[in-house]
Amino acid sequence: MENVVMKVYAVGDDFKTLTEITDPKEKGFFFAESCYIIHLKSPTYEFFINWVGPSPMSVNTASMSDASVALAGGVMTFNETRTLVRKGHEDDGLLAFFPDGFFILDETRIPMEEWWNKTRENGVMFRVQATHGGSARAIE
Repeated sequence: MENVVMKVYAVGDDFKTLTEITDPKEKGFFFAESCYIIHLKSPTYEFFINWVGPSPMSVNTASMSDASVALAGGVMTFNETRTLVRKGHEDDGLLAFFPDGFFILDETRIPMEEWWNKTRENGVMFRVQATHGGSARAIE
């Protein structure tokens, strides 16, 4: 994993607005009713993982593809792979990029500070889902 840079982008409702997640408090947190692009880039290869939380899938699938093409500057090359992952279908390979945990929060994306304040006030309940390898985990 040396020389691989990972960036995560929240995809806006218009599927054209991409917001890079830079707040360390939001690392590994994905909102169930939002979409994300996980962009892995090495000096010779790029990998785009389109993570889709909300339904219906048919509408979001095409729009997410357009969003990842836009992120790549409108150019598709032979040195890249694009894949789509639906909420709840994360495999060990994806979860390995989030060694501190992969958290799915059951709502539309809001600022993390607002989410933490809400949970401090109202509490929160998590469902823990272990993966086959046991080293990574998904929490909802």
